[in-house]
Amino acid sequence: MAPPSTPATPTPADGATAVSGNAPPAFTWTAPGATSCEMYFGPFPPGGDSIIGGVRFPAQGFASPWPPLTWTRNGVGSLSGGTFTFDEEPNTAGVQAMAPLKRAKRFYWQVYASNADGTTAGPVWSFVTDGADAPVLVAPDNASVTDLNPTLSWSAVGAESYDVFFGTVNPPPLVSSGQAASGYTPAGPLIDQQTYYWQIVAKVGDATTAGSVWSFTADATAGDILVLTKDVTTHDIVNTGAATTAWSYTVPGGTLSTDRALRLTVTGDYLNNSGSSDTFVARVKFGGVQIATLVCNTVPTNANRRALLLEALISAAGTTNAQTVRGRTSLGVTGSNSGSGDVPAFGEMHDVHNALTVDSTVNQTLLVEFDHTAANANLSARTLAVWVEKL
Repeated sequence: MAPPSTPATPTPADGATAVSGNAPPAFTWTAPGATSCEMYFGPFPPGGDSIIGGVRFPAQGFASPWPPLTWTRNGVGSLSGGTFTFDEEPNTAGVQAMAPLKRAKRFYWQVYASNADGTTAGPVWSFVTDGADAPVLVAPDNASVTDLNPTLSWSAVGAESYDVFFGTVNPPPLVSSGQAASGYTPAGPLIDQQTYYWQIVAKVGDATTAGSVWSFTADATAGDILVLTKDVTTHDIVNTGAATTAWSYTVPGGTLSTDRALRLTVTGDYLNNSGSSDTFVARVKFGGVQIATLVCNTVPTNANRRALLLEALISAAGTTNAQTVRGRTSLGVTGSNSGSGDVPAFGEMHDVHNALTVDSTVNQTLLVEFDHTAANANLSARTLAVWVEKL
């Protein structure tokens, strides 16, 4: 009789890379002539004066029986809770780990084969676990989105952080590096009718796993509400000629096209309790161009707030009289406007305005501002709800 043969034919193979970390790995080897085996496992090789899992291993030789091995995702469990198999024929043994190993990390292991005549130490084997799984798309899918402020989301098993690539070109540029969250909201709103590309690179340690390049098209379909704002902030209008911006919204470039338009609706109220009559002015501007104006002349002083409804239709024609506005108040006063058009009484008016330059690719600011004309008089106004529809 003689000591067992040197342990050999390991699984995972010595020097293996990309060993799956999805499931607890199984370790197998051969050791002809052995009646028992002891196994060392850890994130660094045996030998020296190493402390693993709170257990000190001697610099020379080995402890028999080996101390319990703690095995978690970081490389540590109690082996007693796993499974151990040994069969003299064909002299093959194996250990099933308790939990998946940490991703993208090198691990070392060694087997000592024993019988009544002695113990034979096997070589130190090692392998490297794979990185994170390839990112899987969650949303949005590779089609179109009607929300111009979408959130990108994905999943990648085993990842610790992510690099996010996003843009209108393929391949897209890097926009976020090393973020922990599996979601990203691009700076919006996006450009309507524009195709966007995005890609996620999952990272764990120094290992990276690139996902596919995904794409979608921004498509705010007709009838969709692009933005709805509810606000009861009161705006005090003090100085004549110094208009107060009450509401604004960035309209994505490309929203206005030859067959589409926008409808802005503003509901609110205003108050003149200054002690003298005043003229209330509400304006709509798009891209810095004044396209609609509602003027309520000779608003009497009153302690009650007066209702306001302002509607503006904005088209992409870019020609004179392309824009139309309709304003209404609860006061029986005459409406007028800064352009040409029909001006009925009782605060209702239609305004066809000057030419509007529309850029189909650049974002434009749509805003509502309030003003008044009487000197030394204070007037207050507020927007209660504002929304923009795509027609």
